[in-house]
Amino acid sequence: TNYISTFEYYRNNVVSGSGDKSIKIWSVTKSKPIHSIAGAHNAVVNKVRFNEIRIMSCSDDYHVNMFDFGTAQRIYSHNQTQAVKTLEFNENIYTAGLNNGNVKIWDVKSGNPISTLTSGHNNAAINNIEIDYPNHRLYSCGGNSICEWDLKTNTLLHTYGGGANKTCFKTLPNTGKIVAGESDGSVAVYNSTNSSLIHRFTGFGMSAVNSIASDDKKCIVGC
Repeated sequence: TNYISTFEYYRNNVVSGSGDKSIKIWSVTKSKPIHSIAGAHNAVVNKVRFNEIRIMSCSDDYHVNMFDFGTAQRIYSHNQTQAVKTLEFNENIYTAGLNNGNVKIWDVKSGNPISTLTSGHNNAAINNIEIDYPNHRLYSCGGNSICEWDLKTNTLLHTYGGGANKTCFKTLPNTGKIVAGESDGSVAVYNSTNSSLIHRFTGFGMSAVNSIASDDKKCIVGC
């Protein structure tokens, strides 16, 4: 065993990725692993995402992998030219954020590449991605900016920047706002209509904000 580097909870199951390059599928009700995928990657597992059909994972070994949730068998693997720090997926697409600032997008069923989003983050590593598929939007975070992309045209619509490097973010569609954590411990709130800064909260200490949970009225910050 080794340290847990990433995990996600969904419908009484937990999928975790570890520093020992493995992925485990846990039953919350049984409090024990259902499957263990040894050697899922050749380096630390940076992120896992899953639903009742698929598990997606990425790593510093330059790979994005897909596994069958029920059998834990590998479905396919994509080799990149850079370490892959983050990913997201839904029933239509899956995306990966690379160390060079690019975002790759594939068709989730066929595994075929769809597009690559470039030049949004000045070669800074992508550390977080959100997909708003009904509105054909993708948001990526890297360096000191958050980028909003049009998935129909693959064009950059807005850049939310300024301040220290962005470490995490949360879109709030019902309010027209984006909340971003920063490496100096600040939290920035942006207007998603015109990308302007509404307010920057400070006083959380000098530690980087590494997680944000928020709804339309409240925000919880983890440092």
